[in-house]
Amino acid sequence: MQKRIGKCPDNEEELVDLREFIKVSKEVTQFEMEALQKEVERHYELLDEFSFIYNVDDIQNCWTLKQYPMIIADAIQDGSANIMTQEEQFIAKLDAEKEQFQKDLASYKDTFKRIEGFNDINTLNEFFKDASQLNKMLDDSKEKVETFNMREGRLG
Repeated sequence: MQKRIGKCPDNEEELVDLREFIKVSKEVTQFEMEALQKEVERHYELLDEFSFIYNVDDIQNCWTLKQYPMIIADAIQDGSANIMTQEEQFIAKLDAEKEQFQKDLASYKDTFKRIEGFNDINTLNEFFKDASQLNKMLDDSKEKVETFNMREGRLG
């Protein structure tokens, strides 16, 4: 659990998955571990009443089990802080991509204005090349918008 919570997500999808894992760990797993620890402790108390001689490894495992709720709580706290930092970085990256996209759109507008000025058959190849490039860039931009909307929806 600690390894998974401590791992930095590489993308927004992993961030969302990690956020959900931490939520389940905090709301479910941590309480289950505490309940298990109390159950084991009750068994040990019952055995103590009969002066049962414990195996040293069993005693060590019991003490280790008592530490798990605190370990989980610490891991959740650290993981939540890491997620907030990572989320801020992803949002900053998305904002930079938005800004670059606005610049690209302005460039596309300039290219379109040049294409609109077509009036000489001798420059057909040049205008056709510009039109083809603009068409490809617009298709790429459409794909970016769809990807952006999907990514922003996951972070929101």
